[in-house]
Amino acid sequence: MLCTRLTNARILTMDPRHPVAHDLGIWRGRVVGVDEAVTSLPAREVVDLDGATVLPGFIDSHVHLAWAGLKAGTPSVAPCERVEDILAVVDAAARRPAPRGAWVDVAGYDQRALGRHLTAAELDRVSHGRKVLLMHDSGHACVVNTAVLELLPDGTPHEDGFLAESAMTTARRLRLPYSQEELADAIELAARGCLDEGITACAEAGIGGGLLGHSPVELGAYQLLRDRGRLPLRVQVMASGDTLRPRATHADDGFPRALDLGLRTGFGDDWLSLGALKIYTDGGMMARTAALTSPYEGTTDNIGRLQDDPGALADLIVDGHLAGWQLAVHAIGDRAADLALDALERAQKLRPRPDARHRIEHAGLIRPDQLPRFAGLGVSAVVQPGFLRYFGDDYATVMGEGRAGWLYR
Repeated sequence: MLCTRLTNARILTMDPRHPVAHDLGIWRGRVVGVDEAVTSLPAREVVDLDGATVLPGFIDSHVHLAWAGLKAGTPSVAPCERVEDILAVVDAAARRPAPRGAWVDVAGYDQRALGRHLTAAELDRVSHGRKVLLMHDSGHACVVNTAVLELLPDGTPHEDGFLAESAMTTARRLRLPYSQEELADAIELAARGCLDEGITACAEAGIGGGLLGHSPVELGAYQLLRDRGRLPLRVQVMASGDTLRPRATHADDGFPRALDLGLRTGFGDDWLSLGALKIYTDGGMMARTAALTSPYEGTTDNIGRLQDDPGALADLIVDGHLAGWQLAVHAIGDRAADLALDALERAQKLRPRPDARHRIEHAGLIRPDQLPRFAGLGVSAVVQPGFLRYFGDDYATVMGEGRAGWLYR
């Protein structure tokens, strides 16, 4: 018996042999057949759609649900193009009643409209004695006031309050983690926004650590939603690469680092599962930190930056492969892509896994000579074409005419 049969509908099947159907059968959450294969079967529920069109749901291969949900409830400076307007938003946010010691979070910061970065001294004027963090829209940088700078470990690199990549992560980790209840509410909010746009499944690109981790027990927030029937999407979560730890495993297992209990890609069910291991190798193009082989146009020495020592990053990629993970390696610049491809090639030589389905996230600037390497290694490029719509003119300017055609291929 079917659980549900949809009838009297125009169902677009994406099957060229049977492109449009009128009936569709569902059993235990899966489509089991269309038209004559299901019309005569009994069903617990029959839904007459009165001629409506039924489309397959979209799958978004790279989202940040918690970040998007928290950002939706945070004051934003996104419309502001003048320093004084940004400071007015910060001033208003800092004046809001808040528990003692609470930070002032502001979203939507982007220096490009200003022509320069804000400074800690400017934020100090409107901080009202509170710690202030303006999150860059790229997720790869922030600007903080002096109250935050004074708490950072000695030697943390910054440019008058501007913190990029690992320095930003250091600042964010000064704060207590978000609670699982806060994260669950944020995830649900963002997930329902996805559902409104026809997205029914997604891959959450990095939890528990890395640049955008919100708690070391972040997966629990997704489980809360799942347990309470509030998870509106099928979600595959990626564990951040820095959640792997050295483990005293048996020599025959052949891997030096693992997640607790040996959990890896594939654990879970259709609604909530572990996906790839997310490894950041470089920064972002908006923040001018994507790692390039040649400098950004108009500069003599800015080639972006890697997130860590190249050898350490390569070893993490190899160890993740050896431990049985699918890998999702963040690499926006071509120098970062070289590092990722080299490490994936070394990993496959050590332990061949033809079905590993490794991914390079973003692949923002890929040289012509790198394209055959993607194909040869069976590596997918998970790109975001929408970036070109919103940021393409800026990206083309900072890459220069010779490289503009390599963007987000």
